Amino acid sequence: MIYVRHDAEGKYREHIICHELAHIVMAHQKSNKQDFLEYLRTNIRRVSPQLPDYMIHRLALSQVCFTRSTHTLHPVEVEAEELATLIMAKADEMRAPSTQTICRRRRRTSSYVSQG
Repeated sequence: MIYVRHDAEGKYREHIICHELAHIVMAHQKSNKQDFLEYLRTNIRRVSPQLPDYMIHRLALSQVCFTRSTHTLHPVEVEAEELATLIMAKADEMRAPSTQTICRRRRRTSSYVSQG
């Protein structure tokens, strides 16, 4: 099951779903909590060196991802973002009407107008 924020709409909502599907497709596993804690410590210290360890530990326990910046995002999240972007691009391409479809619609519309 994929949970999406109730206020997420349109392309943003689709991207969230594609991102979560990317985790499934790529068989990403939940990270080891100790590895995640070390990852957070390293990256948070770059931005906020004075943040107490107990706060970083709480973030690690909740497995929260508090940033969307690719230079601090966990590599698994970067992979999921990249695949989600590719999925969205392909979906947009498939949704866009082809030139042939547009030409057929125009011919049908113009024949209705001339018959009227």
